[in-house]
Amino acid sequence: MTRNENDPIYCINRTGAGSGYAARKIEIMLAETGALLIAVADNGEAFALDPAGVRARAVEATHPEWLVGVYTHKIDRATISGDIRERARELVRAAA
Repeated sequence: MTRNENDPIYCINRTGAGSGYAARKIEIMLAETGALLIAVADNGEAFALDPAGVRARAVEATHPEWLVGVYTHKIDRATISGDIRERARELVRAAA
């Protein structure tokens, strides 16, 4: 079954809670896909998108601040988790 890119893979708390779990899910998905663009919306919803896909281009064009990065299976979980935590910190700063 194909995953719907419009469905978030997880919701990250503004404290960064959940970033490790999301990174673990992303790591598993990377083993199947090879590359993913990760975006975290202002409400904390994390999305894993095909970097060459229509949804990724739409997010890049309309919400570049959501972008966390493009990852391949060569990137470790700790790096992904750290990048997601940094995006959570940006959400806190934006809310202040």
